[in-house]
Amino acid sequence: MNNKKKIWFFRWDIQQHVYLFLPLVWFEFKRYYELNGRNPDQWEWIEPVMDYSDMSFDEVVNEAIDTDADVYMFSSYMWSWDIVKIMALAIREAKPNAVIVLGGPNQRTTYTEPMFWFKDHSYFDATCHPLEYGEYFITDMLDNIVEKGDPNWSTVRNSYHRNGRGPYGDKKQFFYPTDMLSSNINLCKEYSKYAAENNRILVTLYETNRGCPYSCTYCEWGGGTGTKVRTKAMEDIKDDFSYFRELNVGSIFITDANFGIIPRDIEISHWIADMKDHVKFVGIMGLAKTSAEKKKAVLEPMFEAGVIQFYQVSLQSIDPEVLKNVERTDIPAEENIKLAKYFIEKYDAETLIELIIGLPGATIPVFYEEMEIEDAVFNKIKPVAHHVPLYILPDAPVADPKYIEKHKIKLAGINMETIDVVRKNSDSKYVVNFKTKFPKKEYPMYIPISTSSYTTEDWKEMFLMNDMKIPLINNQLMKPLVDFLHYHKDMLPRYSYKKIYNAMIKSEKFYGKINEYLEGIINQTRDDEPWREFRVGPVSGDFSILQGIIWLWVNARTELFVNLRSEFSDVMDYAIDDLFTYLENSTFRADGETDVSWTSKYRWDLYEERNVKAEAPIEESIALKTISESVAEWYDYMKLIRNMHTVRVNDGSKIQNKMFDVNKIQGNEKQ
Repeated sequence: MNNKKKIWFFRWDIQQHVYLFLPLVWFEFKRYYELNGRNPDQWEWIEPVMDYSDMSFDEVVNEAIDTDADVYMFSSYMWSWDIVKIMALAIREAKPNAVIVLGGPNQRTTYTEPMFWFKDHSYFDATCHPLEYGEYFITDMLDNIVEKGDPNWSTVRNSYHRNGRGPYGDKKQFFYPTDMLSSNINLCKEYSKYAAENNRILVTLYETNRGCPYSCTYCEWGGGTGTKVRTKAMEDIKDDFSYFRELNVGSIFITDANFGIIPRDIEISHWIADMKDHVKFVGIMGLAKTSAEKKKAVLEPMFEAGVIQFYQVSLQSIDPEVLKNVERTDIPAEENIKLAKYFIEKYDAETLIELIIGLPGATIPVFYEEMEIEDAVFNKIKPVAHHVPLYILPDAPVADPKYIEKHKIKLAGINMETIDVVRKNSDSKYVVNFKTKFPKKEYPMYIPISTSSYTTEDWKEMFLMNDMKIPLINNQLMKPLVDFLHYHKDMLPRYSYKKIYNAMIKSEKFYGKINEYLEGIINQTRDDEPWREFRVGPVSGDFSILQGIIWLWVNARTELFVNLRSEFSDVMDYAIDDLFTYLENSTFRADGETDVSWTSKYRWDLYEERNVKAEAPIEESIALKTISESVAEWYDYMKLIRNMHTVRVNDGSKIQNKMFDVNKIQGNEKQ
């Protein structure tokens, strides 16, 4: 008879239909307790649900309840917060004597008194402080339960509980557990087999070190900011990597806050490169804020192996005042751009400029200068973006009420993707019960919509143009015009993009719905919608904003180009007039539109195809045609390139846009 107490652990993974995540967090917690706890033989760790992508929400909750666990542990982040709360309440009511705890960075406990927090979240017994080590919390909690019957939370390291906070664990004494994968190899093999049989990419999030010595105010990286870095032993990393090969892991996301900060990271980079036969994509979640030479040394082995295809330039802002406000440290933007151009020239790499929209101190002029930097390192058409609003992570320094008051930050709550799960399961007894007992709206995340340096109208402009970067640059809606004006009319891109913005907002047909969407965020009228859902025409669904603004552009094409010609009238000449005609006619057709044929007086088709934009376009006539296609293509913004259906009439050939390999980004290559 098994008298062991049972532990159930849950983390909601995203993109479940594409990826299958190895449960490395579960492996690490389990192994750490086996090696450091006093009562490991008294606990049974229930295996995580491998795949809940096709389970209904009620089935996920019922599965948790049916395990009849003694301890339920949740890991939460912004995208799973809505779901975690509903599940925790359901388990609490079905299992009133179970211990239910929360970990992860999305808690809002740092700047809240326990008596108030637990009033709104009474279904939890305690949480682990979001910036401290979960291993200490779990070890003390489990030993307390075995030895005392109930946890004495005041003695549990890193705990946040009804009566206050437990002691902080000494991070200097922390060591990563050994044999993390080998001790769970049978379960690992089950994941590998399931991924192969169900056409999933086996993915792992992997940490080689923990902590960050920097103190950027917007950050709450696991292990804490402004702390010493704790490293995983090299022999353990090498051992884990050997199992990744055996398990046929297809993608690895390195979750270190500063990969490359330690000299040994170059060696780790070479180990990762050696896995190129099965690992097709590696994501570096946080690249070290160090010299360009050190960044180059740690990235180049992976570029050579082809396991990374882009250089992620982490700028956040180029404004010294903004960087001072957020305590951001990094190499100058010029060095980052120089390194990006090196990777472009040598490896035909793509560059992702990581900027944050809405930082305190931000201004409109600097925003357009930053947009110009993105334009400068554009290399290939890519359907992805890495430019984000300032998420007010609830336990980061930016969420401190004193910081918010200092910078006069006005916040708006937003719903993340999993609100759609709640919406689609609105008749679930668990969802209904939660909303009945906790009717007060609690947003999982907040973003600033104004500060002392910009107004809400400024925010709307920056936010719209941030979204428009993909259509304007990557989808090529206006890129040839911006390039031509830059290299042949001495008009910097910052001024071209500002003029494009002016033309867009004068078009009610284009801007009306977008303004309604932005005002909905500002005025908090999108309570049950994912914040990036944008319904217009045939476009809907989670993160449909990009398809939506392209759909509006196409349907307002005539009005937009009248406005654009007016905005650029000060530089208009014979060639630019012809370029406007080329851009307008080569834009893909809306549903129901007919084919369009015209004669271009300049070879803009060849100008688009070549890399060197400083060479003038050839003045030569060519007959072109853009073919109408099905509206179904609006549902895949990854394919929406302006001239995707434009052909040269004389031979039927298409314009050869330089495309980024989306399959490699996602690790979808046949393995």
